[in-house]
Amino acid sequence: MDNTHSLLERLDTTVINANVSVVILYIGGNDVTQDLPIESIIQNIGEIIDKITRSNIRLYVFSLLPKGLQFGQRNKYIDLAQLNRKIYQLNRKIGKLCQKKSVMFWDISFNFSGKHGELRGDFTNDGTHLNAKGYLQFETEIVRLVGVDSKENKLKQKPLRIVR
Repeated sequence: MDNTHSLLERLDTTVINANVSVVILYIGGNDVTQDLPIESIIQNIGEIIDKITRSNIRLYVFSLLPKGLQFGQRNKYIDLAQLNRKIYQLNRKIGKLCQKKSVMFWDISFNFSGKHGELRGDFTNDGTHLNAKGYLQFETEIVRLVGVDSKENKLKQKPLRIVR
């Protein structure tokens, strides 16, 4: 399971040395479900941000999405409300970190949240991962906030190469 620590370990090979011009960072959700301390998650994200920005790569950081009811039903021993509070707390800290480091941060979680703060059921099949409709909404957020032309797979200003 990928998390901030494993991304940090492979950042040079998968991102820095891949000649990308833009990175959209969406990381930390697995750290939360692995019950890692928020401060260590923030420290790892800070190091990721520093490495990317030192490489003159344009960086956009997106907030984490909450977990959905299906996640809570599959994981009976996890308090879904408490887990989502931790995600929202982490999002606030990521936002402050990005502000401190002068990096763009967008909290998109409210566009995906149901009335109780959970990931909307129509955007997920398992309460964690986005389904096709969820990814379409995520793409819409990227286009709206970053200015990516998804049909041509490029930024309005500079080419975009997607690294997976």
